[in-house]
Amino acid sequence: MTSSLILALLFAQQVAAPEKCSISGTVIDSVTGRPLSKVVIVAEHLGTSEPHASTTTDAAGKFLMVDLDTGQYRVSAQRGGYQKIFYGARRPTSIGSSVALAEGQKLEGLQFQLMPYGVITGTVRDTDGEIVVGARVLIYSSVYTRRGRQIDQRSQTWTNDVGQYRVSDLESGKYYLEAGMSPTPQDPTIDHSVKQKEPTATALKTWYSGVLDPAAASPVDVTPGVGVTTADITIIRGRAYQVTVHLDTPRGSRSGVSLNYSTPGFDVVGNSGHAKADSKGDFSITDVPPGTYNLGFFAWKIRPYEGVIDESQGGSCEEERMPLTVGQTDIAVRVSPNGLCPTVAGHLRIEGEHPPKLSELVVNNARVRSDGSFTLDLSPGINRIELLGTPLDRDVFIKSITAGTEDILHRGMTVSGSANADLEVVLATDGGQVNGIVRDADSKPVPGATIVILPNDPTLRGSFNFTKDVITDLSGHFEIKAIAPGDYKLFAWQDAAQYSWFDPDFLKDYEARGQAVSVKAKDPAAATNPGQTVDLRVLQ
Repeated sequence: MTSSLILALLFAQQVAAPEKCSISGTVIDSVTGRPLSKVVIVAEHLGTSEPHASTTTDAAGKFLMVDLDTGQYRVSAQRGGYQKIFYGARRPTSIGSSVALAEGQKLEGLQFQLMPYGVITGTVRDTDGEIVVGARVLIYSSVYTRRGRQIDQRSQTWTNDVGQYRVSDLESGKYYLEAGMSPTPQDPTIDHSVKQKEPTATALKTWYSGVLDPAAASPVDVTPGVGVTTADITIIRGRAYQVTVHLDTPRGSRSGVSLNYSTPGFDVVGNSGHAKADSKGDFSITDVPPGTYNLGFFAWKIRPYEGVIDESQGGSCEEERMPLTVGQTDIAVRVSPNGLCPTVAGHLRIEGEHPPKLSELVVNNARVRSDGSFTLDLSPGINRIELLGTPLDRDVFIKSITAGTEDILHRGMTVSGSANADLEVVLATDGGQVNGIVRDADSKPVPGATIVILPNDPTLRGSFNFTKDVITDLSGHFEIKAIAPGDYKLFAWQDAAQYSWFDPDFLKDYEARGQAVSVKAKDPAAATNPGQTVDLRVLQ
């Protein structure tokens, strides 16, 4: 063999393209077990900006995705009438597990179980039993946040020409329904009907099944595979009242009011979502039934923009609230909004080696400047200082937060009046690390499990700075980095809803079964930070 031929062969070997990879598997209905066709499979190549790869299942529910590059992928499946789900996830709300493809690998046997959406339908009538055309129906569900379980509006719809409504694409869970009369667009009119001794009853917002207070509403349970859930609503007629609110506001302010149910998260009461001030500065909220509510109000100072926003006098304050009881008569109240919230100036610094750029960090909603300074607009009350935007591959955690000489790391910052305060936030790069494997009752690794580490100190459990969650990979392995040194508990769930661990009612059933860990700071002399390894059992 000549030397030139040998060189040509060596060159061909060097420039040969890496062998491509493939992913294959099946998709079935989680309720019936039958294979699903026309399911779109999407593979997102993590860490790159290239377009996602996709394919579709055949009549037997099988798919094959070819010509994939090596690397980490997050794979999902979605079809009309079913909830989108990621591979390795037991619930549609989980992000699942990523899959790693080595050169030339053919990853086979991936299985997705798609959960069908639920449907709620019903008829809206008035108290005479007649159907109501064009009634607005609002749908609410409870969701988990880091402040616990809260109510959030899911969607809205209107009744058709036979008084029926239909809400689809609902995940499993409990829902609350409100029905009310939709105002008919028309020119303003003045009522010239014959006056009655007793005030005329009006249609009031009514909650399923037949109450005026959402706190007493009956939830509608939606379960996958059950099909259609029926919930008929009869709109209650009754006496409604007017609430007049006068805001004492400085000139040059933008102001507004709203009347809200005592149970947070539900729709506003009466027409308060559209109430506007008259020439005297009075807001009139009509169609308010008797009950206990929260009156919301605000007054924001309008500051002209001339290229520089002056934060020295405070920024726009969030809506203030006060309880308000409506009895058997119209009422009038007078309030004085604060108008401006105190501006809090702060400085952030980082201790340790290889810190991230300060401009990559966000404290609450304020971007940190290159010199470490930041400015916050906070609301009256207790404010927790949170670090956002931290690069995930850095061992950075909050070491201390002080306001003047006061330590506010654990209990947050109490803001009142218009006084400003200086914050000092110190980060450290020697965070601890915990690794492990999650196993089931048969000691088999559990992919796609949610691992949560919670501090033992209850004052820190509502903070993202100290509470972290990750998902196990295909081998059931997990790794949690950048942990502030201290005592914690580890929990592993297969189907926990996102942020459910922030709800004390959810956590109380698992608290005693969490695995205790004591996290130490990283040894600065060590080349790596292996942390400690634990073996977790998934919680049922």
